[in-house]
Amino acid sequence: MQEAELTESLWLCTIDGIGRNSVMKLWKQTGDFKKIASLSEQELKSCIGAKKTAAFLAANTEQARKTAYQRLCRYWEKGISFLPVWHTDYPQRLCRIADPPAMLFVKGKLPVQKQLQAAVIGARACSAYGSRAARVFARELAQKGIGIVSGMARGIDSIAQQAALEVSQSSIAVLGCGVDICYPPENRQLYDWLEQGGALVSEYLPGTKPQSYMFPPRNRIISGLSDLVLVVEAREKSGTLITVDMALEQGKEVFAVPGRVLDVCSRGCNRLIANGAGIATEPDVVLEALRQIGVQNGLTGITENGICENPIMHREDTGELSKLKGCDSGCTADLRKKILDALSSEFLSLDELAAHTQLPVFEVMQTVTHLYMEGILQRQGGRYCKKI
Repeated sequence: MQEAELTESLWLCTIDGIGRNSVMKLWKQTGDFKKIASLSEQELKSCIGAKKTAAFLAANTEQARKTAYQRLCRYWEKGISFLPVWHTDYPQRLCRIADPPAMLFVKGKLPVQKQLQAAVIGARACSAYGSRAARVFARELAQKGIGIVSGMARGIDSIAQQAALEVSQSSIAVLGCGVDICYPPENRQLYDWLEQGGALVSEYLPGTKPQSYMFPPRNRIISGLSDLVLVVEAREKSGTLITVDMALEQGKEVFAVPGRVLDVCSRGCNRLIANGAGIATEPDVVLEALRQIGVQNGLTGITENGICENPIMHREDTGELSKLKGCDSGCTADLRKKILDALSSEFLSLDELAAHTQLPVFEVMQTVTHLYMEGILQRQGGRYCKKI
């Protein structure tokens, strides 16, 4: 995209009072983001309502675009790329999920669109067994040309990404803050490695500090960027399992590393396997599943000798959920009531909840995460219901 188009895109995606869902509606209505600014007031109202139309019209000024250009220049100076959803380099996998980000910010290198990707996720407070398993699986997959996607959280996430970067430039970290902020701070070395030989990705504006309510929504991006999700370790009530639910709703395959039945850290994985997840007894099992996915979807496959045909890259904490104890700015009393009312008598998926409550999937996801972690909801096969 040209500089002027990127400026227009940043202006549009960051108008106060509009939001991602409205941006996506306007884009789908016009079919071309360049036509959005010329929509009439009536056309805007019919698409996004009167209140948001007023915000749009108030921001539709040359000064606002000048400010957007200045921000864009500051991002470039920091080595940050801006990819609106209509950009040709925007990951096509994300365009196929129910609630794609309207924009992404990237530091480092995104993989070519056809490279196979696997998310490796798990517990923040992992065991020695989980740590070793994450390293073995991630390293083996990366050696065979598979990109490793995770959240750079403490524990399994960062162990897997570090192992991948030791053998290839093939890992993406999806952050719950701006891409110019290293969180958790002790992962500074991994952050630098990802910037130099992988990619750091976020839908949040650069400079956005991490907040607990920002982590659940980023999990849909982790699963969305991946062709398969591998859970290495997870407790029965774990934010990792929310990512699994997102992956299943997106039609992604899920595998879990089995563990000893008395280990708390393995209960989530063993439960996933009991409910039908693939059993990841060794890396070759996951590689075979990825090989089949590659053939079915025309992605860069794994050859008979186990090597990815074209792993070349080009420039282009789920664990934090354990800290969620109650409501904050991402989970209001009104949202909680709507969700709980809808779940009073039956199990519903996140998409079904969004339809019942007329709420964006983004907000449903945040609220359900809080309620589940508080022990108010029970989960069954990716569906939720109030505990009796």
